[in-house]
Amino acid sequence: MSRKIPATMATQHPDNASPHPFSGKAFVPTAEEAEEAHYCFSELQCQEFMWDWEGKHVDENVVERLVESHPGFYRKHALGKDVFLTFRVPNVWKEKGYRVARAFANVIAANDYMEELGMHAPPVFELILPLTASAQQLFYLRTKYAEIVKAFEVLREPGPKDIELIPLVEEPEHMVNVGKLLREYCALCTGSPFKKFETPYLRPFLARSDPALNAGLVPAVLAAKVALSECRLFEEENGVPTHPILGAGALPFRGHLSPENVGGFAEEYKGLRTATVQSAFRADYPLATVKKAVRLLNKNLNEKAKVVEEGEKRAAEQSIRLFSQEYGARVEALAPTIQKMAAFVPARRERKLHVGLFGYSRAVGKHALPRAIAFAAALYSLGVPPEFWGMKALRRLNGREKEALLGTYSHFKKDVEAAGGWLNQRNVERLSAASPAWRQVKEDVQAAETFFGEELGPRTEPQQKHARLAGEALKELRKGGTKRLAALVEESGKLRKSLG
Repeated sequence: MSRKIPATMATQHPDNASPHPFSGKAFVPTAEEAEEAHYCFSELQCQEFMWDWEGKHVDENVVERLVESHPGFYRKHALGKDVFLTFRVPNVWKEKGYRVARAFANVIAANDYMEELGMHAPPVFELILPLTASAQQLFYLRTKYAEIVKAFEVLREPGPKDIELIPLVEEPEHMVNVGKLLREYCALCTGSPFKKFETPYLRPFLARSDPALNAGLVPAVLAAKVALSECRLFEEENGVPTHPILGAGALPFRGHLSPENVGGFAEEYKGLRTATVQSAFRADYPLATVKKAVRLLNKNLNEKAKVVEEGEKRAAEQSIRLFSQEYGARVEALAPTIQKMAAFVPARRERKLHVGLFGYSRAVGKHALPRAIAFAAALYSLGVPPEFWGMKALRRLNGREKEALLGTYSHFKKDVEAAGGWLNQRNVERLSAASPAWRQVKEDVQAAETFFGEELGPRTEPQQKHARLAGEALKELRKGGTKRLAALVEESGKLRKSLG
């Protein structure tokens, strides 16, 4: 490998409850995102920043702003060599328009700018494709970029001549088969008419947040663990260095990557090479704690994934189906309540439109869902964490499936206990008394308690305060929702150190 593979990727996921240290504000407008990226590079020592073109407004002059505002830093720490700016582009099969072409042109223009300054080029050479469903999609975008960069030759010698595509795989059924996707992509590149379509390495990006939104906690974790195994097997069989990225938020539902759980996270997801450091990770913990956690991630993400044997994989796929069915039934029945509550989750970014797994005209039944952060924030703020939704499936597992579940999901009990501290049992009782669907959620909680042999609920003073706020939030929601409800969501988010 001639390039550095970054271990920490700071992202713009808007899950922070508290203000960002770099600005003193919780909301980050588009105009301040370049300074945020620089803060992540220079202060936190994050090695990569995901520049998000998907479903939000974006500063298209980011490279110029970084270099012109901090020329000394980027002469010493070269973009594209020492620190990395990686674009997440829109999925053209989901989000219509010409934003991908603009991103392509931006890559070319940034390269031209850096060459004129005599600095390292290219500063950007990798693009993340969200909701990747096939190798053909990756190959299509890579081909289109090659055509566009060739079209610029009428002006001058453009670059970079080629880009690397990072498949962001977000649905469990695609994640467990990511090895097949990588094999097919390499085969397409080998047969390409473009001589530079090489694959010296691959960086498959495994989602953790949207799979949980789509299917629940257990399916999301199992799919990620199987996918990491698939990546290792692909590398060993094909000889292509494969460096998985895992996109995780701070709460257990979205990945449980917080400064307080770096060790547990790295142990659970052995095999990943890059972890996302999202907004709550950076803003909701003391700066010294954050910097130490980033250093640990930069140093320690280098273990091999545990191979999931064929029998374990089949058991995992069966568990994914069972838990997804139970979880989906809850979400479909209670989507109107979730939507109503999510409207009071405070905004943290300038969103262009609603995108994401359920955002591209996706829905559960007749109801579209909010994004994963707002979804989790809404339910946590009511004291009914989504980690428990669908846990009745535990009663449907046979002995072999239970053994496989616990053997694959190493920190299952710890994640349930962590979420259980934010559970308000009184709210569960109140809600279940008024709705058959909420009674199913109550049974989910009971199933988890029976399985692990302990009663769940607040243990610490912040968790007890959180339970009181959740009680108030339910009262305000039943009144129809008020400004007070929005304040309660934010206040409770600060206690759990993440909105959602």
